[in-house]
Parts: sequence; C-alpha cells; structure tokens
Amino acid sequence: MALEVAIARGKAMSLLEDHNGAMAALSCSPQEAGRIIEGVVAELGPGSIQIGCYNTPGAVTLSGAGEYIDLAVQKAQAAGMFGRRLRTRVPVHSTMMELCKTEYQDLVGEVFARHQVVRPTVATCSTKTGEFVKSMFDADYFWQSTRGPVLFTTALQAVMNSNPNATYVEIGPHPVLSGYISALAGKNAIVTCPMKRSKISGQGIEVQGILETLGELIVAGHSCVDFDAICGVHMEDIAPAAMFPLARKDVPYFAPTAEISRQRQLRNGPLNYPQLHINAKTHPELAQHVIKDEPIMPAAGYLEMVLEFGARQLWNVEFISILPLSSDRPIPIEIKLDGCKWSIHNDGVVIGLSEILDRLKIVNMKDFYRGFSNFAQYGPIYQRVVACYRGFDPYGREEVLVQIRGNDLDIPEIDDYRFHPAILDGAVHIGVHPMLTCYKGGPRYYLPSVFGAVMVHEELLKKPFPKTIFSHYVLVKWTLDTIVYDVTIVNENGTRLMTIDGLEVALHGDHVQVPNNRFEVVHHPSGLSIDPNFRNNTVRAELSRKCKHFPPIWLEYVRGKEMETKAAIVKLDALAPLAIWIVGIAGLDGDASLGFSRSLRKEYPIWTIRTAVFDSSCSLIASFLTDHLPTEFAVAIRESPIQAYL
Repeated sequence: MALEVAIARGKAMSLLEDHNGAMAALSCSPQEAGRIIEGVVAELGPGSIQIGCYNTPGAVTLSGAGEYIDLAVQKAQAAGMFGRRLRTRVPVHSTMMELCKTEYQDLVGEVFARHQVVRPTVATCSTKTGEFVKSMFDADYFWQSTRGPVLFTTALQAVMNSNPNATYVEIGPHPVLSGYISALAGKNAIVTCPMKRSKISGQGIEVQGILETLGELIVAGHSCVDFDAICGVHMEDIAPAAMFPLARKDVPYFAPTAEISRQRQLRNGPLNYPQLHINAKTHPELAQHVIKDEPIMPAAGYLEMVLEFGARQLWNVEFISILPLSSDRPIPIEIKLDGCKWSIHNDGVVIGLSEILDRLKIVNMKDFYRGFSNFAQYGPIYQRVVACYRGFDPYGREEVLVQIRGNDLDIPEIDDYRFHPAILDGAVHIGVHPMLTCYKGGPRYYLPSVFGAVMVHEELLKKPFPKTIFSHYVLVKWTLDTIVYDVTIVNENGTRLMTIDGLEVALHGDHVQVPNNRFEVVHHPSGLSIDPNFRNNTVRAELSRKCKHFPPIWLEYVRGKEMETKAAIVKLDALAPLAIWIVGIAGLDGDASLGFSRSLRKEYPIWTIRTAVFDSSCSLIASFLTDHLPTEFAVAIRESPIQAYL
C-alpha cells in the first residue's frame, strides 16, 4: 500500500512540473525567512511563496513560484546567509499544490479504497501536526501533509522528549534529514541511512549499506536483529555450549602501530596537536577561504592554533608566508610553545551596543561579499556578515560595527574550537572590504598582516558559542600601504570575547606605476622677504602680487564630508585649466587629503591640483590663505606651518 500511495502522489504532483514551481533551502531562522518573504512580495507583488519545511531553528525550506524563490535566494545571499535552489520543479507544501488537488485526492483515495487501514501499532510522530498520531491515516491526511508545511523541528522535539536516547534510521536514497537530526539531537546522536546511495557503484554495494546499518544498530545496543531471517537460514538444532571455561586470551583493542598511536595522542584542539597535517581534504571548512582562486589558511586559523595552547593574550603577531591548502598530500605543520606566559583578564561589559548604533548609519548590505570578487571567493561558511553600521566616534575617528553569524548550526563541532577560524575570519572581513580600503576591483587588495596584541576574555571560553556576535572597529592609523584598526569582538550583551589592538591590513598585489608626466626641479629664488610684523595691508598686497603661482580656488578637506566637497567641484568647468588647492589639517584629514587629491587628478587631468597640510605655528601663510579663500570655500585654518604636496 505504501508503494501504491507513493506512485499515486507522484502521478498527481507531476502535473505541476510545467508551472515553473521551485523550492530553496535557506540557513536562517523562520523569522528571518519571513522578513525575506515580505521583501520578495513587496518587490514582485502578491504571489506563491511560503515556508514549506521547518527543518531546524536555523534552517528552513521555501516553496512557491520560481521567480519568487529565485529572488528570495538572492536576498538571503546578499544578507550573508546560505541559500540554494533545490533540484525540483514541484513546489510541495505551497499554495501551488492546489493545481493538482483534485487529481491528488482521486488517485490517493483510490488506493485507500482498495486497502483496509488500521491504527498504527507503534508510536508514530507526524510532521504534519508535530505530535504523535492517535487516529488512523486516510487520504485527506496525506493531502493536508502535502499541501501544508513540514513541522520537522516540532516533530523531532516531540520524539526527543519521549525518547531521549533514540536511534534514528533515515529511509531514503539521500540522507537529507540526517544533518538536521544531528543539529537538533546533538552530535552524539546515532543517525544512520541504510539506503544511502554510494558514489562507488558495483555488486553488493546496497547489501553492504544494509549490513553497516545493522552493525551500527547492534553496537548501539539494539539486540533485536534476526540474522537468520537476513541470511535466509534457520537452525533448530544448535550444538550446546561448552561446559568448561575457555582459555583466557588478552586481545588489544587498538593495534600497537605508529598510526594508531598518532590517532590516539592527546590534542590541544582541532588545529593544535603533534604531527598535524592540513589540506583541503583534512579541513574542508578551512578550504572555503579562497584568495586569488587559491584556498589558503586564514589568518584567524593561525590564531586558533595558538589559542588552543590556552593563550589568553598575544602580542606582535606577524604573518610571514601563506599556507596553501590545495596540495594533494596534507602538509605537515609543527606548532611549538617556547616558554610563553599568558595572563587571564575578564573585563565584563565594556561597550554599549545601543549607544554605538544610535550614532552610526546602517550600510546597504546588497552585494556585500561581491565586493571581494577581485581577490577573494568566500564559501558559505565564511559568509557570516549580516549587517554593518558606519560613522564616527565622539573623537572624530571612523567607526564601524558589524553583526556576524556565530553558532548558526552550520559548522560541525564548533564547540571543540576556541574561536572557529570561519567566524573569526568573518569578524576581520570588514577591515579588508573595499568599503573601507577604497580599493574596488583592480589587481591590488588588502589582507591582514600584523596583529599588534590579541586578548582573549573569559566570556569566549564559555560554551556554547554565541549565536550572534558583533565586531567593533575604530580606525587609528592610515598610510599609503597599510590601515590600522583597534577591534573589539563582543556578544549580544556587549560582553567582550576578544580584543585586538593594532590590527594592520596591508596592501597586496602587483601594481606598476607608469609616470605620465616628468618634471625637472629648478632652483629659482623669488627675491621675496617677509617681515615678521606681517599684519599691514601693504605687505599683504605685495605678497599677493608676487605670489602669482597661488591658485584662485581653495577647498577644505574634512574626512566624512567628501560629498559636500564634491558638490562644489562638479560646479567647476572640467575643461578649463583650473588650479585647485586641497587644504587639510595634519593628522587623519591631512593623510586622507593626499589620496583625495590623487583621485581628482585622475578624474580631471587638465586641472593642476595640489595639496596643503597645516600643522603647528605660522600665522604668516595661514593669515594669507584665510584672507584669500572665497566665501563658499571658507576654511578655518589654524596658525601653523604648511606642507605643500605638488
């Protein structure tokens, strides 16, 4: 009867294959999926798209029209979530199933009419209701379970409450539910799939799969397997057991070989133990960290190696070379600890997230990870940035707050790590993102190069790892080739997990600068002398007359106000041979003004653009420049000497 029901359902649902239906798997909570669905409907209008399966608290399946499902996958990926369209054209558990309702009920009803149905004799939990079945199955039950959502999470929780030590056997060619069961029941739960399709074809493969499952059940303590029935024999006359004790013989559980000894040795953690070997096959989750089409060990992976020693503070961490993970044979890694002493700190709640969010502006996350496309291709496990906020702190320094997915049930055995490299690397992504580095496309890009000091806080050592964490960045230094941040990683309550002082990201990639213009330096005395009592209009007029090389247009540069400066620039004639001076105050504004002026030279090659940076004490030049700035470009210049960059 079960086979007939399956055939009847298949015939009925085949009617939907030409109606552009689809399904998609998302790694997000039902609430997050609901917001994605609202966004899709707001953009495309009313249509068929629903949550078809509640797999785990952090994983759902969407079902509905193909156009709506594709847009939902795009929105999920843009938000840093895993999303993938499934290989099916039948949108089961959606409103589109109404198209085959009549055919479905007729075909399945015919099957039930031919057979006598009784109430289940073993405890059966329904994914339609999420509860144990108390009545008989009928054709309407099968239609409702096909039309409505799959409450797998609720049903499995009911099973776990009733049978805490249950063994799970998945019947199906693909173990699609085994991962969800392990996520809900725990990594120690016994989950087996006897009908799993093997990648190796050949005679006896299916029998081997059945026997392996039976072996797992027996080892788990289920002594109810009837091997006589399996082997097709029955022995009524069994010889009596021997009436005398057998000679004792000790057989070692483990063979005394070097390989067994290596496997059983004590480990500090997954990335720190003697005779460690690493490549993409031994650590596939690390291999999703791809730079320039090459999987390499992330900088966060090196930190994890040291943290597994029990380190709580790190100073002057420098990365010397890249460790590729694409080698066919695992690369041996030797980790040494030479007399280092570590101290423990627990500083509690140190930053107020609500306070920071009030002064920052949210950043559009659309195509966030596509911004890395010129140098990095991160896999789904590494795409963990969910939201980003940007602005300035009370001291005028650039400030960024990033929300990151933590323990989202997509990383196996996450609690075995101190700080899983995929999550820590995700906390570093914003520091090398073109949004902050301003290097978009092209051959050059930024990567972490130096960790000045790393401090592990007590909260990081508590299990389980938080579901959501925040990474707080403050820009402290900028040079032509490096950017330095102070970073604080906290949980949702603002409690510090890790502090990184002096995270330096450095410019990488080949870049050959070809000079377009060449200049010759000639000493030409001006004959100009300046009276120390430079305060009368006559001397000022004389200086103004002789300094004909001073340009007529002056622009003040202040970081964060580039759009205001740009609004003034676009009013100028781009084809006129204008002379522009960019004026800035020494420090972050002065440093950034150099890059701003270089960008203007590329955009307006006919203009002559120079930069002036003021510092400490020169009322002479400052007074002159202040008097000569037009009203619309007025700038408050402190009494300080000037550094001119021509």
